[in-house]
Amino acid sequence: MRLTLFLSAEFCDESESHITLQPEMNQLEVTRERLADYLESEIADQGVTGGVIRVWVEEDRGGLAVTYTVPEETSEELVEDIKEFTLAQFEDGAGEGGFEIEFAGQQILVTADLDTIVQYELLDDRKKVRRPSRIAIAAREGELATLSELLKSGADEINSLHQGFSALHLAIIYGQFEAISLLISYGADLSQTDIDDTPPPGVVRVIKWIR
Repeated sequence: MRLTLFLSAEFCDESESHITLQPEMNQLEVTRERLADYLESEIADQGVTGGVIRVWVEEDRGGLAVTYTVPEETSEELVEDIKEFTLAQFEDGAGEGGFEIEFAGQQILVTADLDTIVQYELLDDRKKVRRPSRIAIAAREGELATLSELLKSGADEINSLHQGFSALHLAIIYGQFEAISLLISYGADLSQTDIDDTPPPGVVRVIKWIR
């Protein structure tokens, strides 16, 4: 399923004057960042990914559209949680201060209007949502019994990423030392990088400590 949130926005040039919106601006991606990388775990653990931010233009109106991939059984409560998270990011996060884009040789600042009602569209795009790594979630939470069972069964890939991090990354970040030891004993990749191409933080120091 695809969830798209639509927000109104202001489009200003370098002199802070409002510009005339052009149809060609529609679907223009404003940043390479994906808001799903910053999701609270309660939302991300349900399989929400994406968070691509684009411009939408309809006649003389325009704004920002944020598209997420969500599970088929997405509830109204989850939609509201994603709305709240998105607005918080635009106010004090990835979208704070707006987005600078270039169009037709002109620098444009796009700033979301956080006081307007957020509209949304939920469409079945027939894309299967990849289940979040249960191993990564159990490692992050320090749920050793669940983690051990999952590792024994081989039901999940031990090095799968969840929100850009492997189970070993998350266990180290959240200080779950017993989970770290368990993951290493089952062959977790000590050199695997996260979404930013960074290896597990302090992995050598942590390994020495648990041994």
